Amino acid sequence: MVYRIVAVFLFFSFYSTAQMSREQYIEKYNSLAISQMSSNGIPASIILAQAILESQNGNSDLASKSNNHFGIKCHSSWNGDKVFHDDDEKQECFRKYDKVKESYYDHSVFLKGRRYQFLYDIPIDNYKGWAKGLKKAGYATNPKYASLLIRIIEDNNLSIYDKQGVENQDSSYFVSGFGYGWPYLLRQQLLYVNHRKEFLLNGSVSASLDNITAQVGMGKLFTENISLGVNIGAALLKKDNQLLIDPIFGINSKFVLETKNKKIVIDLMLQSNLEFDLTPVISIGLLH
Repeated sequence: MVYRIVAVFLFFSFYSTAQMSREQYIEKYNSLAISQMSSNGIPASIILAQAILESQNGNSDLASKSNNHFGIKCHSSWNGDKVFHDDDEKQECFRKYDKVKESYYDHSVFLKGRRYQFLYDIPIDNYKGWAKGLKKAGYATNPKYASLLIRIIEDNNLSIYDKQGVENQDSSYFVSGFGYGWPYLLRQQLLYVNHRKEFLLNGSVSASLDNITAQVGMGKLFTENISLGVNIGAALLKKDNQLLIDPIFGINSKFVLETKNKKIVIDLMLQSNLEFDLTPVISIGLLH
């Protein structure tokens, strides 16, 4: 009898110590929330509150076995690993991740969907507005979902992470500098990236051995570092002892590599004039 009591005591002691507390969860994952706020414009307090609520402080079966901390179901667009749990209905399909970091990233991607776009008009420090907006958009079926998120945020002072995220946020930036490449030997570049890292605008003046070009363009950012877009401009060239202006246009791909104080920008472009003479262009620039 004594051995049974001891065994039961040890079991519950181990189970209680194995459970992550809310304070431990916040300490462990607040940096992930701040990172996603900086990259995608979602309040860190909302990210943490959703993760805490949906994952039961990281202790739910879905979180502990599948690294799914936001209760995101498969949906038709999901091509990754899957697990099945009882939720609103029996054996519903949920997304499975290799790492918790992937769950936080996918949550941000999920909130980029059309039904959640209106949320980004709400100030990033208005967690109450975001909580009510998530409920309005149908993120969860619980009628008290918004108030539950707000309660978690206020009880645990999660709004401090919104302030940290804003302070650390890589907002919109403007950089300029020189680039070198082929067929343009020298290029003066200007680059603007919007605060949500969705698109970039660029302008350049380039010189080769036989012409000078000026171009402007716009690109869609697929990640924080890779974009694809179009450029238009004109080339000033000398032909038959006359200066001519030749319109040019092209498809442009940019790769932005971060350094401590500067950015390395690699341009790959396929350029054409009105006669459809195609010219491949490559340039490497150091901007700050």
